[in-house]
Amino acid sequence: QVCQILLGSRSNMTSASEQVHKKTDGDEAAAKGGPRPGDVLHQASHGPLEWMRNLERDFGYKMLCFLFCTQHLGKGFIRMFQVTADNYIYALYGLNASAMQIFTGVTQLPWAMKPFIGLLSDVCPIVGYSKAPYIIIFSMTGVGAMFVAGVVQTAYLPVVCFVICSFTAQFQLSTNDLLSEAKYAEKINENPASGPNILTFVWFFMVVCELVAVFSVGAVITYCGPKLVYVICAVLGAVVIVPVGMGYTEEAKMTRADVERKRQKFVAQWEVCFLCVALFTGTVVLTIVALTYDSVAVNFWTAVSVATAMICIFSFFLSPTLAKFNAFSLVQTSLSLSTSSAGYYFFIDLPDAYPKGPHFSPFFYSSVLTGVGGVCSLIGIVTYQRYLSSWSYRNLLQFANVVYSVLSLLDCIIYSRVNVSLGIPDHIFCLSTTVLSSTVYQWYWMPQVVILAQLCPKGMEATLYALLAGCHNLGSSISSNAGAYVLQLFGCEPSGAIGESAQFANLWKVSAIAVFLPFVSVVLSFYLIPNGSQTEAVVVGDEAEDATAGSVCARWWRKGTKLSQGTSYDTFKFDGQIA
Repeated sequence: QVCQILLGSRSNMTSASEQVHKKTDGDEAAAKGGPRPGDVLHQASHGPLEWMRNLERDFGYKMLCFLFCTQHLGKGFIRMFQVTADNYIYALYGLNASAMQIFTGVTQLPWAMKPFIGLLSDVCPIVGYSKAPYIIIFSMTGVGAMFVAGVVQTAYLPVVCFVICSFTAQFQLSTNDLLSEAKYAEKINENPASGPNILTFVWFFMVVCELVAVFSVGAVITYCGPKLVYVICAVLGAVVIVPVGMGYTEEAKMTRADVERKRQKFVAQWEVCFLCVALFTGTVVLTIVALTYDSVAVNFWTAVSVATAMICIFSFFLSPTLAKFNAFSLVQTSLSLSTSSAGYYFFIDLPDAYPKGPHFSPFFYSSVLTGVGGVCSLIGIVTYQRYLSSWSYRNLLQFANVVYSVLSLLDCIIYSRVNVSLGIPDHIFCLSTTVLSSTVYQWYWMPQVVILAQLCPKGMEATLYALLAGCHNLGSSISSNAGAYVLQLFGCEPSGAIGESAQFANLWKVSAIAVFLPFVSVVLSFYLIPNGSQTEAVVVGDEAEDATAGSVCARWWRKGTKLSQGTSYDTFKFDGQIA
């Protein structure tokens, strides 16, 4: 039960709400002091203070404080603050675009490790607690790493050590995110009628903290330098240790018998546990290779090998529908060629480095463009819900990939400086492309969120969701390695050095490759994506109950059991468990 219930709680929440309506039409819930189902907006209209009082009554101030530290301060503010500063610190080391791209992929790998972190915390509790000790341990290491990265000057801190510090900081944030999600999912199960309130509290203030980080980080980098960003993150990252140390996670201490029962549940679901370990192993391999080998080609082919291995392993153990979508998601994300490091130098380089460049200030590049992108992402979600939620999965993903491909042409225009020839200022052109790309990306991403939830079998929603989402996050790192390889092939390796205009000569060609790659996903979608509506069940029959139903492993297991026991194939039913 890694972060069990987070998605499963939605179905529990719905059923509980239906029961309240059928029995008392919500009056009983109101009489007990709880909100009626669906009353989130109604309560908010009576004032935020009343809404917060209801939250405090239903979940307690300790839980709200804990969620503020992990979700709002950690995942919302610190993550956005830190990630934005990384490229500026890499530039202090004089890294070229390829090396920067590889290290960027490495520092995001902890988010692909979440399934294994959840598995570890559940089967190996420390002194009877499965959450608080892990949060404290990883927070202390993360804070220490951020402090080192922020205080030690680049002359005394090798770039590999800085990458390890950044990786460790992200590991803290991903661990705290996972375990806090699991905790508020438990609370939702205890109080289903108030589930929408706590979810609104988590996500609304997370977005607010992200926007605060976006609009402030540019000024900090401009006037104080990127190193200070890590010092600020270290101070804020330490805050979570206080409430967790004071018992604000409110978890009961498990006995040996409790731990043994939980472990037996995981033994019964050995296939899922194996996938958690396999995904973790793949991310560790990518991390070690990136930190020990300078060769871009070695990192690229290692990433391709890991991606191939993950597709094969997941396809062997998962049901056909799950396996196909997982393969599509991993391939599609990996083919989203990431060349942001070269783009960073293209937009930020000073006139003596690239005379024809846009010469954006850190504030405009990091705060204005990113902030506008965040706002337009909300527009993308609204337009998806209003106009595209009735489309079939296959048609919408094909449409989004084609539109995303067309928008990639805009990158070719600015990298080739055609927009300047047409008299369009760089600032205006980039703002326009940011508006369009951020909006369309949500059309590209939202149906995948929906289908992920639809595909997960009952009782394993959160575990399977974490695994499939972990593969998606792994694809992002593979995309970074692929982008680094292509940049090197085309000789696009700027590093901020004086007189490096030649490094950008072929950048538009690299971007042109990104125009055609989405069409591979379009072709694959005909075979790998179901053509059902987003409001219909994607999996039926055994696949709706068992994540391994009909898998290659299940068929081999069933066949082997039949041969060894002499059981009739027609009467034997594989239940996916160890005898």
